Amino acid sequence: MLTRRWTKWAGCGLAVVAFGVLCAQAADEEEPVPGSVEELRAQLESILSETETPGVGYALISRDGTVQAAGVGLADVASGRPATGDTLFRIGSISKMFVSMSVLALVEEGRLNLHDRLADLAPEIWFANPWERSDPVRIVNLLEHTAGFDDISLAEYAHQVPDDAALTDGLDFRPDCRRARWRPGTRMSYCNMGPPIAARVVEKLTGQRYESFVNSRFFDPLEMRTATFFEPGSGTEAATLYFSDGVTPQPYWHILVRPSGAINASAEEMAHLVRMLLDRGQYEGRSVLSEESVSRMERPETTLAARAGLASGYGLNDYAYRVRSFVFHGHDGGVNGGLASLGYLPEHGLGYVFMTNSGSIDAFRRIRSVLVGYLTRDLPAPEPPPPVAVPPGVARRWAGWYGPGSPRQETLRFLERLLNMQRVSFEGDTLLVAPLLGNSTRYLHVGDRLFRHEKWPSANLALVDDPDSGPLLQWGTDTLEREPIALVWAQTAFAGVTAALLASILVVAPVWLGQRLLRRRFRGERRLGVLGWPFAASASLAAAGGIFAGAGENVIPRLGAFSPWSVGLCAVTLIFAALSVVAVFTAFRAQRQRLARLTVPYARAVAMAAFITAGYLAWWGWIGARTWV
Repeated sequence: MLTRRWTKWAGCGLAVVAFGVLCAQAADEEEPVPGSVEELRAQLESILSETETPGVGYALISRDGTVQAAGVGLADVASGRPATGDTLFRIGSISKMFVSMSVLALVEEGRLNLHDRLADLAPEIWFANPWERSDPVRIVNLLEHTAGFDDISLAEYAHQVPDDAALTDGLDFRPDCRRARWRPGTRMSYCNMGPPIAARVVEKLTGQRYESFVNSRFFDPLEMRTATFFEPGSGTEAATLYFSDGVTPQPYWHILVRPSGAINASAEEMAHLVRMLLDRGQYEGRSVLSEESVSRMERPETTLAARAGLASGYGLNDYAYRVRSFVFHGHDGGVNGGLASLGYLPEHGLGYVFMTNSGSIDAFRRIRSVLVGYLTRDLPAPEPPPPVAVPPGVARRWAGWYGPGSPRQETLRFLERLLNMQRVSFEGDTLLVAPLLGNSTRYLHVGDRLFRHEKWPSANLALVDDPDSGPLLQWGTDTLEREPIALVWAQTAFAGVTAALLASILVVAPVWLGQRLLRRRFRGERRLGVLGWPFAASASLAAAGGIFAGAGENVIPRLGAFSPWSVGLCAVTLIFAALSVVAVFTAFRAQRQRLARLTVPYARAVAMAAFITAGYLAWWGWIGARTWV
């Protein structure tokens, strides 16, 4: 039976925040370090030109004040208006930091506790948690993304609301994603619905609209006078967001759940937020948050890894990531046509923020590398702890094959299982994580089953035991869980053979049918050809992939709403399933003696590959998927 789990799939948009973690951990090719402000600006101009990014607003900050807030390039291409330090950009998921700050402000006032149960504070908000009695969903789980919920659906990304819409309108639109897939407070999985639920709790306790509370409690004392959750007026100095060509404007995105990513702010204003975080809650002599609250934002506590002593990870919408040799705290963000990053080094009193008006990840990575290089040019690289030998018992227990244990969307687990299986092994003081194809990643043991990536200065991975599923690896936003080796090799081999058969028929069948057409040999099974139906099935599956690829940067409006693209995807997957059935029926009725010796066995193999693939996709809800619902 088809399920509705396919509705959880999400494309880009707010989900772009994932790229921040990937860029932070994987970007090893760093830009040259500029030696002056003039060189910094020249490098930024070069990056914008090479990546077709119109403009960037940025700020470099110290604990004592803003060192530099400026813009490079254009805020609006059509008018030629330049980007400045006062230009408003979308900050995307950095907006989530204000949700955590709002909750912590109420904690400081004694009106809320991070470990309060969601069901007690907002019983009207629907969610499903099979472990609610023993492991309830708590406010802290919403902020650390450890409730176990799926990320919001593609339809939720596509659905826009007017600025006067209530927060509850967004929460009630598609509640299906709010189903705990594991015990809350054990694994982290990024979810754009958690922070808005916490924001709704803030509304209930304060009697204010969430946006009004943030305005009075944070924007005003931080002197963020032009920052807004809503579309800036026509007379406001706001950046126009663009597609990747840097010329075609993106429509303004009225986000369904505003607390997760709707804020517009300038680099100058965001610098005030960074200064407050560096000064541990103080801004211009005013107390905005307590030092304890700022420290708690930076510290994960609810995952199994955090409870095992791993300080690096995702805190209260504030996480640790590496750029060059330094581990920053902060958050990244993205909306259609805009990317942003905020980072700071508490121990050095330095930070940065920047926002672009295009979705180029290459530009994002390179701009961050340049800004961080300039910011930290006079700082000595941190000294990592020395590695220690891995105890034999630990190596024996955790060695083996692992698969994804906390996918962001459950309906994509099937794909992650095929593409992200990892082999874990140990050599002395080193843990090696190796994909099926590719090079190993090395982690050095620093004690207590904590490891650091060879390029990290501190521990960022932990070996933990889950009471339900046994050995796990946890780091950053990821969890890997143990898989039986027989299952890993069986599914890998089966997937490889199936893919090869479905791909080969796209070449073999046209040649085979063409020969028979030229020879006019079409009788009985030769009419369409026993290979014709498997070919049609494989072609329809390729067409479904083509719809995804063709949607490109318009994936949200094209597939998240009722459109020829989304209807086409639904129809093509149904056609694929039907053709797979016909292919099996035709292939197994064919008489081998009337055709070439290998034709029928080959046709049967391809037909079964298509049939099994259709069944697999149907199990995961992708046959007849109505992505607009």
